[in-house]
Amino acid sequence: MSREIKRSKALRMWYKNRAKIIMLVIGIIAVFAIVIGVVKAISGSKKNEAETVVESSSDIVLESTDTTESSTEETTEETTEETTEETTEETTEETKASGLSLVLTPTQESLTSEDFYSNAILVGDTFADGISAYGILDEDRVVANANWNVNTLQKNGLSDIASSGASKVFIEIGLNDMTNESRTAQSLYDDYEDMVEAIKGKLPNAEVYVISLFPVTSEYSSSTSNAIDNSKISDFNTLLSQMEGVTYLDVNASIADSNGNLLDEVASGGYRIKTSYMPFILNLIAQMCE
Repeated sequence: MSREIKRSKALRMWYKNRAKIIMLVIGIIAVFAIVIGVVKAISGSKKNEAETVVESSSDIVLESTDTTESSTEETTEETTEETTEETTEETTEETKASGLSLVLTPTQESLTSEDFYSNAILVGDTFADGISAYGILDEDRVVANANWNVNTLQKNGLSDIASSGASKVFIEIGLNDMTNESRTAQSLYDDYEDMVEAIKGKLPNAEVYVISLFPVTSEYSSSTSNAIDNSKISDFNTLLSQMEGVTYLDVNASIADSNGNLLDEVASGGYRIKTSYMPFILNLIAQMCE
């Protein structure tokens, strides 16, 4: 009986307080839900922070890559510029003037270098004309006139030069220009350079050799009856030796004295080369070039 009374009291207590109990349970569940939400929010925040760090690291890597690419491009550009400059310098050096010189004692000798001139032409005035006139070289190997100067050669000799088909062109001219007192070494050089370019235009594949303008003897140079001055010839040869795109041949080293005057023994009339020494000069040139 007492047990039933206790059970009845418990039921009455339950029915009386069940609403509170249910609200308490719901409150507890709500608290758990809030706690779980907060935990998730904190975890999400940390995750976002981690992703931000990763993205930031990625940006750093990208920036590093960009910097590397920029450095590589700059290095490549610098290397290319340096290579271009070096190539330009080398090309410039290759196109600079070149010269040959050989000192031999002049002798009266026969021509021993016919084969060297087999596909060459000698262009000029008194000296070249004498080579042809005395049969030292065949006429078809010479384009010359004793009265030519640089300008008249360019006017009258280019067609014959072109038709020769020569692979080597040897030029010795300028003495007649020196008879003009108003003619300076520089003005002669300027016209000479134009003449050379005109010859190259006719024979673009030929090698062009410019022979030093021969001096006159000391007596002839100091004479007041003519305008030819060895000091002016020397100035002209200095300019000629610096001409680009040709080979300068310093024949005067063998036929002039220490003062730059034509040796008396090789001279005829004080300003021409004796016929007997013409083969020596041709052989000398061949030795220089070979």
